[in-house]
Amino acid sequence: MLLPPLIPGVVDPERVFEEGNDGIAHSKGDRGDARVIEMDLPLRYRKECAPPVFVHALLRREGFEFNQVPMSSRSSCDEAFELVPVPTEHEGRRLESFLRAVLPVLSRRAVRQAIEQGRVLLDGRRARKGDRLQAGAVVAVAREVVCAKELPPNPQLPVRVVFQDPWLVAVDKPAGIPSHALRPYEQATVANFLLAVYPEMRSLSPAGLEAGLVHRLDRDTSGVLVAARTAATRQALRQQFARRQVRKEYVALVHGAVGEAGVVRDRLEHDPHQPAKVRVAHSTRGREALTRYRPVERYADYTLLHVIIDTGVMHQVRAHLAFVGHPIVGDILYGATPCNLGLQRQFLHATRITLRHPHTAEVLMLEAPLPEDLKRTLEELRFR
Repeated sequence: MLLPPLIPGVVDPERVFEEGNDGIAHSKGDRGDARVIEMDLPLRYRKECAPPVFVHALLRREGFEFNQVPMSSRSSCDEAFELVPVPTEHEGRRLESFLRAVLPVLSRRAVRQAIEQGRVLLDGRRARKGDRLQAGAVVAVAREVVCAKELPPNPQLPVRVVFQDPWLVAVDKPAGIPSHALRPYEQATVANFLLAVYPEMRSLSPAGLEAGLVHRLDRDTSGVLVAARTAATRQALRQQFARRQVRKEYVALVHGAVGEAGVVRDRLEHDPHQPAKVRVAHSTRGREALTRYRPVERYADYTLLHVIIDTGVMHQVRAHLAFVGHPIVGDILYGATPCNLGLQRQFLHATRITLRHPHTAEVLMLEAPLPEDLKRTLEELRFR
């Protein structure tokens, strides 16, 4: 059988290769005529990662074709990598955008974390998310990022346990860390930390992505989070949240002068023009949401609020306060104007959760103190 000519690193688009018992890539259904092609990699790859590197699979993504090339398991590298050559049509594209296109199984957050943690290389060096790609360059992504099937534990995250017993746990989540993972290769979420400290939580959610969490906080919101250690406890706690029997309290610094306490009862729905946001619903299609707030301390251009919510709609506090004309300081997504307070995130902290213990029936009041960055912001305002 006559096979078409093949260029190093390029495979006939109609052929998809599988790995045989000998560890070499073979053409499906045509093992006798299959050929193995070694990637023409930069010299530093060949020095740092022991060859040979074989074409393993051809993937089609976003209307173009490229090779997915795994490193040999006998590589001298610390990690095995999936190697992706950059096609000519993607010259000049940003690395982060390219990876999202060619590896759609990775969420945007997972791509950013992989780059930040040094699990993505560009022509043998540690990549940066703003890198612009050149045709023929080789992007290497750690195989553990691409192929992970279960969320890995990570005890190194700066998460503090504020309460624990045999049935449930409460932690103080810092800003900048997501509550749970969206994909099993993420390594910097509260769920990763919980799996490291309480491995029994792995069975409580698919692939351990949520560990035992029964609710969530936005990435840049700090404060108290509750997780269950048993399936029965998780079910009971989620029922309390669904029945609005859990009291959630926040501290928020908002723009403008808030003269008196208020209540916002407007329903919320996803914004069709900005998928990352919610907005006040213009019909009954949205989710019911109830937010109560009262001023605690006033400054020249800002007001510190104590906020209570019984419902739990995504971005509820942020969207409701913006709707009444007082966006949270630092919350650019919901209309806050830039300010010179030195804050790197929105001033929103989940300070207290009150619930009934599913096993003992005791009323638990679980608290997380105001973090240092928010304390510094308030101190600056008080001395202005």
